[in-house]
Amino acid sequence: MQKKTLFATVLGLVLAIGLVTAAPLAADPSDPDVTLDPAEPAPEISSLSSAEVATAQAIVSGDPLVTSLAAGHTYTFEDSGRWQYAEMDTSPKANYAIVYSNIGAWVLIQFDGPISYGERSWPVVDHYYPPAQIGRNCGAEYCPPYTTTYATYPADQVNELVMGVDFTANSVVEVQPGPDAFISDGSTETQDPSLGGW
Repeated sequence: MQKKTLFATVLGLVLAIGLVTAAPLAADPSDPDVTLDPAEPAPEISSLSSAEVATAQAIVSGDPLVTSLAAGHTYTFEDSGRWQYAEMDTSPKANYAIVYSNIGAWVLIQFDGPISYGERSWPVVDHYYPPAQIGRNCGAEYCPPYTTTYATYPADQVNELVMGVDFTANSVVEVQPGPDAFISDGSTETQDPSLGGW
């Protein structure tokens, strides 16, 4: 068994700043038509309001996967933070400004005792950058800036779960064991079949 140290690191960053994002695609400085402003610090990420926290907790509490994973155990809500993405406006008039938009919340729950899971699929979000280049032609009313894939592996000594909650979709879109869990090597990943081959 191997401790999932990479996920622990990522989780620590998520809960510390409430932001999951990757660097937006950089403009090519050799392009003569591109003029970039000096780098500006990212705006401060606001905390979730009490209403947003209540919404996130209600979505988690009603999620069938979370209910299944928690079967036979009770849990408490331990932490939450805002989930945002950064999008580069590639319009020359916008001078490649970075726009930050909300997706929802990251929520951490703690069980009343450790749980072991056999090999199963865990939903994981993969972000697109910039979202404007992928979401506008998905054919749905809401085109999120991510896709959902499924990582398959067993997990032992799971005391916590961390979840990505999409407020617009009103659903939990990522569920992963917390940083203290142990997982096996050799996990596999598949794409959500509902995404039509993205």
